[in-house]
Amino acid sequence: MAQGNITDPDYMIVFYDFPPNYAQLDELFTSHYIRFHQQNDCSQFVDQHNQLDQIALFLPGNIAEHIIQRTRHLQYVSYYIYCANKQLLNTLRQLYRSQTIYKVFSEEYLRVQLHLAYASFCFQKAEIHRQQDNDELVDLCLSSAREHYSAAAEGLTTHMIVQLGQQPLELW
Repeated sequence: MAQGNITDPDYMIVFYDFPPNYAQLDELFTSHYIRFHQQNDCSQFVDQHNQLDQIALFLPGNIAEHIIQRTRHLQYVSYYIYCANKQLLNTLRQLYRSQTIYKVFSEEYLRVQLHLAYASFCFQKAEIHRQQDNDELVDLCLSSAREHYSAAAEGLTTHMIVQLGQQPLELW
């Protein structure tokens, strides 16, 4: 069963979560996000939603290769692979040197990467609305992008504090 909200179907974040360890991430996104617990349901959703302009598909490393093989022919899908196993991450990096594989990263960066993907979609949507001279929607999209970029920055700061044991230096 999928968790999430589909509105304005031009882009989606699709998150495969089995076993369901990341339910808390559902509250980060109010739209354009869906989380699956079954591999076949996830693959079918991606395959059947070809009307979308773009899908960011977040996959755990242990099943990433299987789903990528099933959906690799779809040009509107970008893959984000998260995994704690460094050897598996290196193998996936070598196997899939493709423009559609955006990121391969550890589980600790998952929340940050979700925020960055969502912010990027919002920024792209703002540019579309700007071309259509719809200033109100441009402002809404840019506001949402800012919120998610800020959340990603907070996540990175928290990670750095844990890793370094101190507050990171301010660069600007």
